[in-house]
Amino acid sequence: MTNKVFEIVRFKLAEGVQESDFIKTTEAVTAYLQNCKGFITRYLSKAEDNIWLEYIEWDNMENAKAASKDFMQQESIQPYLQSLDADSVHMSHQNLLLKVG
Repeated sequence: MTNKVFEIVRFKLAEGVQESDFIKTTEAVTAYLQNCKGFITRYLSKAEDNIWLEYIEWDNMENAKAASKDFMQQESIQPYLQSLDADSVHMSHQNLLLKVG
C-alpha cells in the first residue's frame, strides 16, 4: 500500500512537571521536525490516566530513523526530554498498513 511510517512514543511526564510547562517545550520539537526530511505530521494526545502518546508520521522508515537518531543530540530539545519520566518512555517505528478516510 504505502511505505509511510508512524513513530509512536508512549510516556508519562516527570514528577513535578506541569502540563502547561510541558506543552511549551513541544514547540522546539515541532520546529525540529518541520526541518527533517520526510516529516509529514505530528499528533500529541493524553489519556485520563496521564499516559501521553505522540504520533509522528514519516514518508518512510529511513527518514524516520535518521531523524530519531539525530533528535537526542539537539540542544533545543533537551527541556522536552527532561520533562519526560525516562523510565516510562517507549518508542517504536511502525509501517502503515491501512488507512481509512
